[in-house]
Amino acid sequence: MVDRIKVKDLAQAMGKTIPEIIFILNSLGIQKSSEDDELTQEEAKMLISGQVPTVQKPIIIREDSDKKEIKKAIESLFETKIVSVQTMFDQKNRKKAIVKFKTPGIAGEIAVRLGII
Repeated sequence: MVDRIKVKDLAQAMGKTIPEIIFILNSLGIQKSSEDDELTQEEAKMLISGQVPTVQKPIIIREDSDKKEIKKAIESLFETKIVSVQTMFDQKNRKKAIVKFKTPGIAGEIAVRLGII
């Protein structure tokens, strides 16, 4: 019985590109960098079923931006719905926002469209 799956096989099973899968895995705290890296079947099942907890990555924003402006701008720019926006200041006094999208997996798709991955 096979207890590991390669990133490229997972990408094919999920109908996604290898860079998308690597981005999603890394953003979930599962560090992978190559199509030949392996995951346990349990990690793959959790990812496919959506049971892996997401790791939130804040983005730096203008200091005078409020939550409503951030939500409206992102929804308009990327044509997707936002569930919530949290803001905070980091140790360097930069204002950051964490945005929760309504559609699961859309953050990875946006990153691909932006050429980040």
